[in-house]
Amino acid sequence: MPVIPDLIALYEAEGIEISTGLNSWHLKNSAEAPFTWFMRGGKSLTPGLGIAMQEVYLLECMFATWRPKRSLVIGNSYGWSTIALALANRDGRILGLDTGADVQSVSGIHLTNKIAKRNALDCYAVGAPSPGGVAPTVARELKGPVEFAFIDGEHTREALARDLEAVRAVATQDCVYLCHDVLNFDMRPIAAEFAERHGMKLDILTRTPSGMAVIRPAEVEPGLARAIHAFAGSEELFRRWVAQPPG
Repeated sequence: MPVIPDLIALYEAEGIEISTGLNSWHLKNSAEAPFTWFMRGGKSLTPGLGIAMQEVYLLECMFATWRPKRSLVIGNSYGWSTIALALANRDGRILGLDTGADVQSVSGIHLTNKIAKRNALDCYAVGAPSPGGVAPTVARELKGPVEFAFIDGEHTREALARDLEAVRAVATQDCVYLCHDVLNFDMRPIAAEFAERHGMKLDILTRTPSGMAVIRPAEVEPGLARAIHAFAGSEELFRRWVAQPPG
């Protein structure tokens, strides 16, 4: 079910203008153009950008037939991914975590919960650090193991490794992990090492602006497998394109 029109409308109802999905070529080759900016009065409300429109579409496709009951978002920011997940998977509960350590984080948590309450969405954002706050917050708010995790916290190898292990400790054996900015921030080695150590499969989603990665069991629900394949494509073709773009 398409969620992008509803997602944008929910933020506009809060007086927030959304800039997303723009072509980098139109903005002096800005690498941030495709991602989501939250604007008011022509100014950005937060330095934390939301996932790109193309990546929201990925969520639509992933959850078209697969319906995890408990999902976790690490890196809530202004709630864009948390709300998108709640719209895409109305059968599950979504918990968003952000540090709550600064004004921007607190503002984003408040906005997320305001939108969720006004629109009867089963999601909730909490101020809690990762990795230390993951286990107690999941126990309190989800009351069961995590079946899907979207990790979009601090974009360093060390932070991704900590976040993955923190979620693994409170997740089902067949949990699916979606990690943002893996190619953009050179975090593939961490995702690959985690997948190998836990006997899982790694898919690099080269057809997403941030170069997302999925870490998953070898066998997943057929609709989910088709969605992952559609956004991953051929990594060999991607490498050839990077080395020598066709022209």
